[in-house]
Amino acid sequence: MSIDTFVQLYEFIQQHTDDNIYEWMKEPWNGKEKQESLLRLFGFSLYCAPERTPGKSSPIQPALFFPGGLKFTVWVIDMFSDNQSGMVVTNFTTDIVHSHSPNNNTDQNDVSVPLFEVYNHHFALYLGTREEMDAYYSAVHTRGLDGIGGIPCWRDAHPLQHCDYMGPGHAQICQQALRDVYPEVFSGASSPSLYGGATGGEMRHNPHDFPEPYGIVTYRPHSYTSTAISSTYSPLIECPCTSDRHFNFSNGTIDGCMPSPPFSCNALMNATKNPSCQLETYKSGYRCYIDPKNKLSPATVSVRGKFTFTFHSTKENTKPLFPMGCCDVTANYDDQLLPRTQGNAEYTVPSCTDPECPLHVFSNVQPINPGPVLYDGDVELVHAVAHGHTGVVALELYDELTGDLLCRADIASGKLQYGTSDLPGDEMGWLVGIEPCVWGGASTPPRFPKDHPLRTVVYYNRTVKERSGVMGLWFLQAAKVD
Repeated sequence: MSIDTFVQLYEFIQQHTDDNIYEWMKEPWNGKEKQESLLRLFGFSLYCAPERTPGKSSPIQPALFFPGGLKFTVWVIDMFSDNQSGMVVTNFTTDIVHSHSPNNNTDQNDVSVPLFEVYNHHFALYLGTREEMDAYYSAVHTRGLDGIGGIPCWRDAHPLQHCDYMGPGHAQICQQALRDVYPEVFSGASSPSLYGGATGGEMRHNPHDFPEPYGIVTYRPHSYTSTAISSTYSPLIECPCTSDRHFNFSNGTIDGCMPSPPFSCNALMNATKNPSCQLETYKSGYRCYIDPKNKLSPATVSVRGKFTFTFHSTKENTKPLFPMGCCDVTANYDDQLLPRTQGNAEYTVPSCTDPECPLHVFSNVQPINPGPVLYDGDVELVHAVAHGHTGVVALELYDELTGDLLCRADIASGKLQYGTSDLPGDEMGWLVGIEPCVWGGASTPPRFPKDHPLRTVVYYNRTVKERSGVMGLWFLQAAKVD
């Protein structure tokens, strides 16, 4: 058969009957080298637009990547343009790399940026059709992202406010809101797929490798957009609320806007008066992540977010993965006197001057897929990965009804990794890796009804300085049970 396009190459591989393609690889053909073409066929990288951020000697200035409407390479668009099959992502990786030029969109000469120069606090990447990403970007980007600098506080009431948050559960709320606001665009199987969540400094050792027949499915992929917070060297990565921020305790606002996301701790955190749970004692964290008075210093670095995907087209037995609403150690689901919430996202670990100070331990219970629920019914858990900040020593996930330990990430097992050098991905003293638990293949995924309770337990070291804005999250990917 004639092979002139990547679609034709893909169809040829699908129909190839031999056990291997070695003999075919040796046959000459016109065009790009065969091995390069195959690599391009089954994997690709996406790059965010270049972003200038301060160098390591600069004051804190978190930068928001929000490129919007960036386009896939043509061969990816062509492969799925007929809408007969979807793109099934079975693996993706993340990096922050130096930007060589505005038009550099290749893997060649990519140089990873160390965390002590540019720190990736969180990111979320959405993939979808051109219409979906145009609508998403227009709705979110054109309304601004905060109340500072004269930009309206659209988060206070706008139905798409959750699309800018990066905690468990917000992805479902965002997708439902997009369907409500743009029903003509977001409908059926075609809805934007989410990658990332709260993955941060651990991005380079944070595998998202899904076994067959599972994967994250996108139909008619055309464009992508991302949100990512990057900031400079610790301790400023905790985003302190500087004197430039105006707190109005009577109105409950920061710089004239309601804190975003709203404060929403569980009963135990409220009872112990955790400083991160209310405006009056809030010192640093996500709600103070942008300071308009801090300017970029002359020593800046131009960087890009880099996302690399491995994929195939949908098969008859493909099982799409969806993000669950669980788990945030700060969320309220066990106290009926308080409204159920998606969580406060962050909390404070108190200081301790005793050299033998015990670990700070916090625990919480949530259903695996709390509402609002897009994916009703039983699910099978395929991928569970934790998120914490520097100072965390272990995170655990339990089946609350049986007491079974589902997943544990800790230093002793190597599933929590701290750096030991000055190399990117191994930065001294930084949390640089969190390994997931994966089910499927040889291990049967555990099955749960949507309201099945799971327990999160988080362990942090305590030091002479309190740790503000820390997190204890699990991000769960599950499939519908047939």
